Amino acid sequence: MVDEDKDAVVDMVRKGFRKGVPARVEAKFHLVKEKIGIFSCMSTPLAEDGHIYALSVIGRDVTDIRAMQRRLSLQARDLTTMINGLAHELRNPLTVIGAYMKRIERQDCGRNADSLGAALSGIHSSISRIEEMIARIEQYEATVNMELSYGQTDIRALVRDVISRHAPAHKVTIEGDEDFHAYTDAGHVETAFFRLLENAVETGSDRLHVALSSRSGYAYVSLRDYGPGVCGDTETIFAPFYSSDPAKIGLGLTEARIAMAKLGSYIEVVPQAGPGAIFTLKILMDRRHRVQD
Repeated sequence: MVDEDKDAVVDMVRKGFRKGVPARVEAKFHLVKEKIGIFSCMSTPLAEDGHIYALSVIGRDVTDIRAMQRRLSLQARDLTTMINGLAHELRNPLTVIGAYMKRIERQDCGRNADSLGAALSGIHSSISRIEEMIARIEQYEATVNMELSYGQTDIRALVRDVISRHAPAHKVTIEGDEDFHAYTDAGHVETAFFRLLENAVETGSDRLHVALSSRSGYAYVSLRDYGPGVCGDTETIFAPFYSSDPAKIGLGLTEARIAMAKLGSYIEVVPQAGPGAIFTLKILMDRRHRVQD
């Protein structure tokens, strides 16, 4: 049992023996290969002749249930933020379109060809932003609904492939074991790493560094850029429509996080790495073994 949960279990036992009442507690236990599982434990006092002589304790493994609850909580939070932000994000380009339409109505098209061209260009740009926003929302939904398909995955090869396809012009160094595998869903890991790579490239960093490592049942894929780093709350950057660049939609990191959550995995952030920032995919090495932090 992990140290932080020992007091809660002791309290459950005391209630059973001293007060003679059933009690329940959730506690984390150390499993094989340094993994940790969450168990819901229910104790019931056993009495004879008015004396409690033992406790019957039944434990249920709820690790997967808690992981699913976390994923659903993230999806619900993302959806709420997305709905709240959607009206604002759509209203801006629509307002621009309306303003340009009024300008066209006021202009004599024959004598103001330049003004007409500028107005039409502004309308086209605003429509393109709406179309891009819709496409990114659909991509997020596709990731949420993507079926999980677990198998032995060469993480190093996956990382190299994503870099070669999406950042061929960047100088990227990769360090870590050549033989770096995990039993996971390659599609979700690829989606998450691609979005982190996309974010790193957008910082304007001229070089990137990837570090591969493993410990305590997790594979770590760390991507470092050498840009300005992350300012403010690191949780905010995963919120839908958040971006430090007004020209961007701001759903990439949101999509990366939900892809990891579906695998019972995480994204860790070092916001200021001096210079740049480090984003790390913390991936379960073997999804067949249920674990939870």
